[in-house]
Amino acid sequence: MAKVNSDEPPLKWLSLLIFGVMTFSASSAPPEMTALPMIRGNSVVAMASPGYERTLSSLTGIDELDRIIKAESSNRWWVKNPKSSAWGYCQIILSTRLHIEKNIGAVDWQDPDDQIRACIWLYKTEGTTPWVSSRSKWDK
Repeated sequence: MAKVNSDEPPLKWLSLLIFGVMTFSASSAPPEMTALPMIRGNSVVAMASPGYERTLSSLTGIDELDRIIKAESSNRWWVKNPKSSAWGYCQIILSTRLHIEKNIGAVDWQDPDDQIRACIWLYKTEGTTPWVSSRSKWDK
């Protein structure tokens, strides 16, 4: 166990503990639920979200599908449309998700890579038809 220097204010240790716990838990929580404290001296001065966005210039390797994903979910795999069953990168509705799984097997919809695999299959099979209602947002 580390020895605490009595000359240091206790809040600094508390801040370090909070930072450690939040950093550890950030790897398992959805990005919108995580935030890292910014510490100055003894105080937490702000909370910063690390976000989640792939660093690759292309999520799928297909320009048109990447534009669809950007328009549908802003490249966020965890988003759900509150007005429908649409979910994930491509905002695929439940009936379409079931159709995809019937054709390519089980998809873990909580896994960004599985979602991308499903989006690519849907795009290659049905073209842009599933996203025709949002065409004005991605067809530029």
